[in-house]
Amino acid sequence: ACANILLAAGIADVTVLDSKGIVSADRKDLNEVKVDLAARTNPAGRRGGTAEALDGADVFLGVSAGTVPEELIATMAQDSIVFALSNPDPEIHPDIARKHAAIVATGRSDFPNQINNV
Repeated sequence: ACANILLAAGIADVTVLDSKGIVSADRKDLNEVKVDLAARTNPAGRRGGTAEALDGADVFLGVSAGTVPEELIATMAQDSIVFALSNPDPEIHPDIARKHAAIVATGRSDFPNQINNV
């Protein structure tokens, strides 16, 4: 749903990950919904996992309850944006993400940068 909203808003370069890595047209394990999503996203043809998806990325939008190590956030573009929205534990703590990203927000209502349910 988030990818569809971004695409509808005109964001052309969206890379989606699932539990097995980047959703790409060459993957043989995708269901019908993900096949459709793969056809509309990942224009750079990235393959791999979180490391490959975040390398040089402008924005990370996390809604997975997974974790993202600081060293991967550090590989993102300068002045990047990190929205780690999982509850109760964001994918990366905002204090750590803030070391590398210009804008950081979470989905936790007890953090001052909560944007969930906007």
